[in-house]
Amino acid sequence: MKRLLFIAACLLAVGLGYQAAPSPHSQAVFQAVAVTEDGSGMLTPFTVTATRGSGRILLDVSESRYGPDTEASLAEARDAAQTLVGSLATTDLRIDFEGAAAQRVSGESGGAAFAIAMVSAVSGAQLRPEGAVSAQLNGTRLAPVGGIDEKILAAEKAGKKFFVVARGQEIKYEQDLNKRIAIVRVDTLAQAASILLLK
Repeated sequence: MKRLLFIAACLLAVGLGYQAAPSPHSQAVFQAVAVTEDGSGMLTPFTVTATRGSGRILLDVSESRYGPDTEASLAEARDAAQTLVGSLATTDLRIDFEGAAAQRVSGESGGAAFAIAMVSAVSGAQLRPEGAVSAQLNGTRLAPVGGIDEKILAAEKAGKKFFVVARGQEIKYEQDLNKRIAIVRVDTLAQAASILLLK
């Protein structure tokens, strides 16, 4: 019952929107949830820094650290984030991944996490440290991803209390996992942001 009340309270904030922060320089630290080559889940910390600029996404591509789809995923995340914070035409977003974790960044499953971190950096709304998310973006709607059971288990082991997924996400061991970490299903980025961000 407490879990349902928590989710309902968070969803009430969806319609409130997020205001772009006046600060010329702000950061958000979050984690993308990935699956390693050996099939286990892992959390990949990253930082989004928002500065005044010309709408660029700045990404260190030295040493081929990122998968070829990462740039497209970040651009889609920025477009989705704009629906919550307004135009980012005068804001640059720099994305930095921590150390060796950068070697494993690939795929579109980080789209929702990237977008929510961008909203946090631009608006100043703090991220809930006890939450995680893994979902692709289809415009502003969340879509299912692969390896979700492993990702949820990795988040639970890292101390996360809830995990946000797309409404239509298939989770093979959902019944068992839900005893260890709250699994929250949503339809849109706005709903995910209302759960993962503090107003």
